[in-house]
Amino acid sequence: MGLNTIVDKLSAILPIFGERIEVPDRLAVRPVDAWSGDARVGALLFDGVFTKAGEHLALEGMGWEPHGVDESWVGHIHGFSWLRDLRAFANEGGLARGQSSAIAWMMIMAWIERYDDVRATRSLFYRADIAGERLSMWVSMFEFFSPERFEAAGDDEFHDAFFESVIRHGQHLARAVPARLSTQLYGLEALKAAKGLLYAGLAIEGCEDWRDQALSRLQLEINAQILSDGAHVSRNPERLLLSLQILLDVRGALASAGKRLPEFIQHAIDRIGPAVRFYRYNDRGFGLFHGGQRCATAFIDSILAQTGVRGKALESLPCAGFERVALGRALFVFDCGKVPNAPYHDCVNASPLAFEMNYAKHRIFVNCGSHPNDADWRSALSGIAAHNCLSLDGQEPSGSYAVRSSREDNKQACLLEAVHDGYMASHGVMHSRRVYICNDGNDIRGEDVLESHASMRNDIDVSIRFHLHPAVTVSLINNGQEALIRLPGGVGWRFKFHGGILSLEDSVYMGEGAQARKSKQLVIIGQVSDIYNQFKWCMRKEG
Repeated sequence: MGLNTIVDKLSAILPIFGERIEVPDRLAVRPVDAWSGDARVGALLFDGVFTKAGEHLALEGMGWEPHGVDESWVGHIHGFSWLRDLRAFANEGGLARGQSSAIAWMMIMAWIERYDDVRATRSLFYRADIAGERLSMWVSMFEFFSPERFEAAGDDEFHDAFFESVIRHGQHLARAVPARLSTQLYGLEALKAAKGLLYAGLAIEGCEDWRDQALSRLQLEINAQILSDGAHVSRNPERLLLSLQILLDVRGALASAGKRLPEFIQHAIDRIGPAVRFYRYNDRGFGLFHGGQRCATAFIDSILAQTGVRGKALESLPCAGFERVALGRALFVFDCGKVPNAPYHDCVNASPLAFEMNYAKHRIFVNCGSHPNDADWRSALSGIAAHNCLSLDGQEPSGSYAVRSSREDNKQACLLEAVHDGYMASHGVMHSRRVYICNDGNDIRGEDVLESHASMRNDIDVSIRFHLHPAVTVSLINNGQEALIRLPGGVGWRFKFHGGILSLEDSVYMGEGAQARKSKQLVIIGQVSDIYNQFKWCMRKEG
């Protein structure tokens, strides 16, 4: 057997059987999990039913390995974040606390007996982010499920198996989370993995090197993922919120251990908090950009409460490329950012110059959203047709389009302008969009211009989409020359346009959970045949 073969075999074993660490009698540090669960979801776990984003999955007859489901389900089940739901069920008196805790530790024991060996580390269940989340949940929820608190049978057996598994998880993560950036492990996955390694380094005496390694990786990830304006490099509000949650957990874990908080973590928290508020609308949910959903308002509240962020929301996120205009009761959010560099370019939707519009607490124009549990849905909803955008010939823009933008404000109005080159390679056309918001937010005027540097050989089909929230109603009036949009409560808006024809078509809204809702979209359909082509549209509040 050659030396390289021996090294390869040792590398496969070392994640589990690394440096010998004495099995402890206790956790040196017990970070507190600060996030609430859902008692109704916890009740379903007693019947072997897992819940994610409102969808249910019964594992009867499938053990821990469901078939034919999205990988996100595997991450949810094997990540053990559902321990919070069991705890919530116990706290609400659904069962005696000891019964809920017994279910939790028996499920953990069952998992350890099935997967805690060297062969399992090559499986999806040991992917760095899933293993990191599982380990951090086990450590931070230990006070809830530890059988020693309830004098449960099997205490000694569980104790030995649990602590040995925590050590093996830490050894695995120490190999899977090197203190350097990687294109194989990045984004939220890298943050979750580093958090798990940190928790192991704090909880197991003598493993301070894991803590230091995790902090080094967190610093690199923060520099790579969190932009100077506080936004996430993926430009996804939901990912930004989850990144903030992880950093708050890290801060709390270090405080539990009596360790000094590195300045880079607090500085990141201070930057992210205002950016999270930027993405939040008057209904207290997020805008639907780049694969993010609206998110539960209570969840957003609980995270922001720990940041201490106060004051008026930001008007711009210049590094991420977003503009926010709030005039009167109207809110307009404009996506004028460029595609980020690899590896984050694959996270961004094809949606150059997309926008969303609200009035009071009602959403009017919305992007279609995303699906938390289905990769096919996510792929379909990442395309340009699922956003309030202009598209040519039904094609997607290039995957690396650049954007230039500007903004002019006065007390009564705001002018937003942006141009992108996403169709230059395929069609030789630049697209610019101008939006003027005035009259206390009751008058919004848009203009889409397509310019070519040379005469066109063939006409190009143009579609400009305006997706509507399911709660609003819409009808074409004046022989299809206008549209009347009615909000819940009766407030009306009149939509007018110049250039092309107006069509009312079906759409879909996936802004909350896994349930698709039927909605409508207005589409301006036209053609580009000249060097300079202009399409105008406007929204005016009735009355």
